[in-house]
Amino acid sequence: MKIDQVKINIDIPISNIKLVKSNGETHLGSQVKFVEWGGEELGSRAKQLHEEPQVGFSVMIDPQRFQYTWLTTPITEIISDEQVEDQRIITFKTKNSDYTLYIANDGKV
Repeated sequence: MKIDQVKINIDIPISNIKLVKSNGETHLGSQVKFVEWGGEELGSRAKQLHEEPQVGFSVMIDPQRFQYTWLTTPITEIISDEQVEDQRIITFKTKNSDYTLYIANDGKV
């Protein structure tokens, strides 16, 4: 008995973004943006997306039109922002957690 095999091409997105929470929880993605909020109150709307982090902005992993993979609470302190070999490493705090964001310049994290 002969079984015919069908080959299916699947595009697997490259994860060049890794966000690691202080408890070890990890989120992977292919894009990161920094969200500026329209107000201080809980539930305020996003005002603008940025390419660079800033205190008061939230980190959004894989932003799409109405969804995302992960969104932090606003950054309260940027501890470090450095280039190490082929990746940028940003360590920051939010009201609730500490994070390290790895952004690969070329390839996977």
